[in-house]
Amino acid sequence: EPTGKIGTLIKSSPALPLNLRETLDTSGQTIRSEWLDANDRLTDPPQGAARTDQKRNAKGNVVEVQYFRADGQPFYQPDGYAGYRQEISPRGLVSRRTYTNGNGAPVTTAQGYASLSVTFDQRGREISQSYFGTDGLPAEKNNGVSSFRTHYSDLRTRAAQLFFNSKGDFIGYFSVYKDIQKAAYEAGDRDQLTQSLSASLEAAE
Repeated sequence: EPTGKIGTLIKSSPALPLNLRETLDTSGQTIRSEWLDANDRLTDPPQGAARTDQKRNAKGNVVEVQYFRADGQPFYQPDGYAGYRQEISPRGLVSRRTYTNGNGAPVTTAQGYASLSVTFDQRGREISQSYFGTDGLPAEKNNGVSSFRTHYSDLRTRAAQLFFNSKGDFIGYFSVYKDIQKAAYEAGDRDQLTQSLSASLEAAE
């Protein structure tokens, strides 16, 4: 149950004959959202959960989300999860997300993985994503990708993305530069690929 100072905010939905009631924590951030009918009873909307609970850390970052039906049972999203947990980096970025079932245990989503981890560079730019199964081992998405790396040519431009399977084998790439495409195509392993890519990026800048 949400704790702290209980504040509520009622929002009317122009598209539905329902009201959205939000419970706020002491800092004014939402920790529970509920769809109510005209008699203020919790009700299932045409799409989505009747109730959404959020847990936040001391800095206000969302670290856990759970979805429920009006009868109190877990609500499962189309991808097959009833909630998720998140780890937050010191800079406030989501570094890991684990999808969960109604009991809070990791669950494999329709995308083929149960959790993902993200790494960032010193500028806060995402430089890699990796996917894992319920056992914590590398898993492949439905497209065969288990991880990818992103390289930038400047502050914001994504110059190349390199894709790997669960064994760490290079399986594909995307690049805006032809010379980087050639380097990615010719490289046969991760180390060689990284070296070739770095050299190509330096030449392209």
